[in-house]
Amino acid sequence: MMKLSQNCKLLLAMPALTQDIFERSVVLIVHQQKEGILGLILNKKTDINLKSLLSAQPLDQYIKSGSIKTFESINDRRVLFGGPVDHFFMWALHENSHFFKSSQPVSDSLIFSHFSDLIFSAKKQGMPNIAEIGIGVSGWGDEQLQREIRENSWWKLDYNLEELLSLKIETRWEKVLKSLGVDPDSFYDQDVRINQ
Repeated sequence: MMKLSQNCKLLLAMPALTQDIFERSVVLIVHQQKEGILGLILNKKTDINLKSLLSAQPLDQYIKSGSIKTFESINDRRVLFGGPVDHFFMWALHENSHFFKSSQPVSDSLIFSHFSDLIFSAKKQGMPNIAEIGIGVSGWGDEQLQREIRENSWWKLDYNLEELLSLKIETRWEKVLKSLGVDPDSFYDQDVRINQ
């Protein structure tokens, strides 16, 4: 597997995104090509846990095989809202001990994968350590995101992913800003220009 940095590419929502689904969002870019960008919001929780989400999925074959039992230890894990695209798509950020067809490295130790791959392989391979579980993704055409960055809607930066994930979910936006020497309150006191 290729060696990657602990740093990842993040999008940090700027003040222009008030009254928007992305307001105060921290988005991890997991895939970027000419056709567009795929990202996951990492600081917005849903009101459901993994157990209730799995119970709503058509997983009969996995329940019969015993794969679902593998997830009992994380049943109470709160599921993140990854974005407004494909609300029924389940994903996981997990350690790189398991690699699937859907997997995309996001740092040298963490991988993004379809959650269905983890379920399918759980009985045979066991379960990797999971950092986050979510539903839905965020997406932009490349030109669309570049335009939004020029409009000062997003701050694109490198950041240590493990450090980010060690923070409480609801504090991630504010803590990332503070770690960069930016007072979050100043964003609302003046027209802050970052991407110049």
